[in-house]
Amino acid sequence: MFSSIKVMTIFVTRPEAIKMAFLVLELHKHPEHFESIVTVTSQHHEMRDQVLNIFKITPDFDLNIMKDLQTLVDVTTRGLEAGTLKLAGIEEKSIYELATEFLTNRAAYENMAKAVNPYGDGNASRRICEAIRYYFQQTNDRPVEYKPQI
Repeated sequence: MFSSIKVMTIFVTRPEAIKMAFLVLELHKHPEHFESIVTVTSQHHEMRDQVLNIFKITPDFDLNIMKDLQTLVDVTTRGLEAGTLKLAGIEEKSIYELATEFLTNRAAYENMAKAVNPYGDGNASRRICEAIRYYFQQTNDRPVEYKPQI
């Protein structure tokens, strides 16, 4: 017998809630395989909560990191101090070079702008759940489009 896989989704903004709601609903369909944990940050909560209410999703945790009149620096600093956030690295040079490439190299821009979304058929949530189960060896049925980026 397999134990369920804990999957935490974190919503910050309304667009994220809209995109991730379908995954949360799919995870909830399979409690025998997944323990879905929904977390919010209190940023833009009025707009985000509209979406969560439509999908009948109730957050398990609210990190409550937002305060009145705070800046992005404030949020980042609080997360770093609390140990809930780590910076993986932000090099001005590499950010500048990549932005410059997309602004000056038309082919690079076109390749990215016209890239085909492999999950644009409405089945991404189901495939994500299948891939998670396969990765954690809860099934031997390898998803057709399973291409782990390791």
